[in-house]
Amino acid sequence: MSRIVSLAVIVGFMILMVHSSASSGDIAATDREKALALIKQLKGTCLENPNHPGKIGEVDLTQTKADDATLEAIACLTEVTALKLRACSVVGDRGLAAIAKMPALQILDVRGCKGITDSGFQSIGQLKSLRSLYAGNISENFTGAGLAHLRGLEGLRELGLGMQPKLEDRHLENLTGLTRLTELMLMGGREHHGRGSRARPQTSAT
Repeated sequence: MSRIVSLAVIVGFMILMVHSSASSGDIAATDREKALALIKQLKGTCLENPNHPGKIGEVDLTQTKADDATLEAIACLTEVTALKLRACSVVGDRGLAAIAKMPALQILDVRGCKGITDSGFQSIGQLKSLRSLYAGNISENFTGAGLAHLRGLEGLRELGLGMQPKLEDRHLENLTGLTRLTELMLMGGREHHGRGSRARPQTSAT
């Protein structure tokens, strides 16, 4: 009798696990659908990854009304490799904390996101696959100290910082260990070319 009861308990537990797994899958699918619907609502675009059919490669929300809540909603699209948020002026540090959970990101464009400060670069520093970062014309409170958080981005090749009046050479020293960095673009300031070389004075565009 005890064996029959035990078997019934095990079977019941297995059924519960199957239902739980299915429920989690449904929730994930719903989150994804909501994210895609939100992107469409904001008149953004999604492009398929040519190397992985059926998966999203790029999300472009340039010049839309995307905000931090938007980024929290789309962070479930973990396969995305390029995220463009140029001129999304209200995007800030909270939104960056959300997309830090998108491990496949290789390209991030946050130019004109006025809410991004030095603190936001801590989240960017968690994107270990990042190769290109464009972060010009962000918050006037950005001092350059946040660049220290990028020291672990060993694959970073391009960094655009635009016009940053508070940025000093001591902040750029944090980048000297990034041996794959070949382009550092600073408007009206410095331009960096070559692997592991130091930034040198020169006028440059973003």
